[in-house]
Amino acid sequence: MPPSLGETGRAALRDWVSGGGRYVGWAGGTQLAVLASVSSVTLTEPTSDIPGSLFRANVAQGPLSKGVGSSVMQFTEYDLVMRASNPAHVVSSYPAADSPDWFMSGFALGAEELSGTAATVDEPVGAGHAVLFAADPNFRALTDGTAKILANAITADLSSSRARALAPAPDASRAAVAIPDRESPIRVTIPASDRDKVIAVLNGFGATWTEKAAAGGAVRFVVANPEGLDLHEHTWARKLPDALRAAGVTPLAVAMPQ
Repeated sequence: MPPSLGETGRAALRDWVSGGGRYVGWAGGTQLAVLASVSSVTLTEPTSDIPGSLFRANVAQGPLSKGVGSSVMQFTEYDLVMRASNPAHVVSSYPAADSPDWFMSGFALGAEELSGTAATVDEPVGAGHAVLFAADPNFRALTDGTAKILANAITADLSSSRARALAPAPDASRAAVAIPDRESPIRVTIPASDRDKVIAVLNGFGATWTEKAAAGGAVRFVVANPEGLDLHEHTWARKLPDALRAAGVTPLAVAMPQ
């Protein structure tokens, strides 16, 4: 959350939404809604490696599903995993990984963690609404279904939303939720046996990082990029693949800053 927003700004945002405003957000916008207590969803860092794939999401009937159909394809790219505090808030969700509805197109490791989680929520906030997406609904205008949900989120009459009568507004006094820094980090997922080799490479670049458990007992290095530099601006990101190869590391997945 931008430090300049402060508690005064957070309170103003909550007041505006609860007074009848409509907040629509994804990526940093979804995180801001949580940190400002505009929404009661929970967000967790993914343990999966999904550098950019399509997943089927089932769509519930309601104002945001008008003209959409029973399912959409959702583009997902290392996005935080979103869970609604109330099932009545869920507009679209990923099906159970062991169900016939589960479908994925593209590379992914450990994607089953998305099973049953929310892709879109419509949460009442006093007289207003917070409509939040777990991932970009209009990435490069690639997915018509989620783009239509986004258009409905902006224009639809939500007075008949099924969430309205079934769920209370979020508690603005609840403790702040820890959200990880996501300024375009470098992500490298490797077999645990290569951990020391990767540490040596990253130390050679003067990098700082955190280690996280990944699917199948692997290890993911999330390398800090606090200025949010893209691949062409970053001083050494383009050198990393060759350095890993020279160290004898075959990564399971690599995601570079964009």
